[in-house]
Amino acid sequence: MKRYGEEFKEEALGLMKEIGAKETGRKLDVSEKTLYGWRRAKEQAQGPVSDGTAEAKLRQLEKENDELRRANEILKKAMGFLAR
Repeated sequence: MKRYGEEFKEEALGLMKEIGAKETGRKLDVSEKTLYGWRRAKEQAQGPVSDGTAEAKLRQLEKENDELRRANEILKKAMGFLAR
């Protein structure tokens, strides 16, 4: 069984945030299960570790919301124009 140092684990978790567990596992020759175990251990030690997916989803939804608001404004203006 291989032993990994804390520095290696930290770098692996950072890479996992950027490119995901599957790709990180391939690049570092570490199983996804091991990576998730390291993340779970870190969360238990210091609280949740954000992987960025929730923030990315929030940004996507905010962008979509802005686009829908702009479209709604255009439709309101068009309705006013056609009502004349």
